Amino acid sequence: MGTPIPSPLHTRRGFFKFGDPPAATVAVDVSGHLALVQKWVLILNQSKVIAASHRRDFTSTNMEPEVVHAELVLPTHLSFKRIQMYEKYPKGQSRGRHWKHLKQIIQAENYQNYPPNEPNYVNIESPPSMHPCKRICDITGYEAPYYDPRTGLRYANADIFKLIRSLPNEYVQRYLALRNAAVVLK
Repeated sequence: MGTPIPSPLHTRRGFFKFGDPPAATVAVDVSGHLALVQKWVLILNQSKVIAASHRRDFTSTNMEPEVVHAELVLPTHLSFKRIQMYEKYPKGQSRGRHWKHLKQIIQAENYQNYPPNEPNYVNIESPPSMHPCKRICDITGYEAPYYDPRTGLRYANADIFKLIRSLPNEYVQRYLALRNAAVVLK
């Protein structure tokens, strides 16, 4: 009834080429009791292949009685087996994770079709933050622990302080305008 497993003959890669089904690769261990197939399910019982199928819907109702009582049923994919790149990524499928831009997300969600009073990510509002804002150096952009009371600029270290003190008043006003802290002096 079943096809006997051939003796454990190994090729250079350690795999034995099985004739039925065509182009199926079977790895047989030393005792001849284990078979691994890439896209086929082999069901073994006492060193004989009882059933070989590429179908994934194996259940006890659609199998022969001796298949139900088989010693070993192997899945179509074994987790420890290395997956070939052409199987992992079929032709035309991208290989990496691609990030969507905000415009793509908004278009995909169709926010314009939602009612205007229903909250979503486009029209949601939140209260102001309870944490104080970070103080950033007006010249370098680093975190600024210091503040110059004469110019009103924030600075990160002594070298920047020397630069701030040497700036003309119009440049100081431009830096303050960038931070929306401009003071108009008359």
